[in-house]
Amino acid sequence: RRTAHMVGVTALVLAVLGGFWFVNGSARSGKEREPNNEPARANPMSEEGRASGGLGERRGPKLADRDCFRLPHVGRDQMLDVQVTGLPTMELAVEVFGDKAKPLHQQAHRLRGEGQLVRRLDGARGPRVLCVTEDTAEGQVAGEALSDTYHVRATTSPRPKNLRLEREPNDTADAPPLAPGLPVLGALDGARDVDHVGLKLDGPARLDVTLRGHDRQPLRGLVLSLLDADGRTLHTRSTGDETASLAMAFVASEGLTPVTLRVSPAENAAALWRAAKLQSADYVLDIHTEPASTAIEREPNNKGAEGLVMTPGGWHAGDADAPDGAE
Repeated sequence: RRTAHMVGVTALVLAVLGGFWFVNGSARSGKEREPNNEPARANPMSEEGRASGGLGERRGPKLADRDCFRLPHVGRDQMLDVQVTGLPTMELAVEVFGDKAKPLHQQAHRLRGEGQLVRRLDGARGPRVLCVTEDTAEGQVAGEALSDTYHVRATTSPRPKNLRLEREPNDTADAPPLAPGLPVLGALDGARDVDHVGLKLDGPARLDVTLRGHDRQPLRGLVLSLLDADGRTLHTRSTGDETASLAMAFVASEGLTPVTLRVSPAENAAALWRAAKLQSADYVLDIHTEPASTAIEREPNNKGAEGLVMTPGGWHAGDADAPDGAE
């Protein structure tokens, strides 16, 4: 009886331990388990920061499946990179949430089959959950990828101390103004990615902008533009195949005031990035302003007697459009 009792107890303990391993081990494997379509129901990632899943049965005619995963801990002095592999029949979108499901980041910058790459998410913002879904256009019926699997990998690295980090979403021209301070470290991580930085100029000012590569890497296939409040391009410059940096100077005046700075991919950007084996185009953006004179040129001023009286110490704006090149 005693032997039988001990065998029964041993079998029970092994069964409990086996069940615990199945539940806990499965949970820590990083494989998705439904339901996980809300941040509150996010699945844990593996201890190595990996996960996998599939966008199966849609939630509605225009609402694709969504999978959420709890991100590994990110310290305030760290930044987070997340790579999501693609699905052959879908364009993907990713969202990152903080505490209490507060939206922190969203992007859909790559094409079908290319997945998504989140670069340098600031750990000080408290990223907690990553959600993966299909990027559907307005009026598009949501898809289902029942037999395909995507993979997620999250990695952390030290946050740079002398740079600010770009914040997504910033694909539209209504980006908030950038306060004076450290340069901005950003990246175009797909052919559809466009980054905007808002400008706040109090009165006439000279604006000096420098766009350079990160860690002494050259710039490839980037376009730097200044836009006014109506979205019109006031000034633009482009990099070549390999450019160390771009410098742009502009004097803002009444009726000619840039409100947004835009970094966008050139037409040949995708080919240049593939040739250089780049997953993203990293850049550093440095912006300086100083007051300018309110005196703007008035025509006619092609002769010395018609010249504008300059204000000492102030920047002045003009356009050298005279036939003989004189102003």
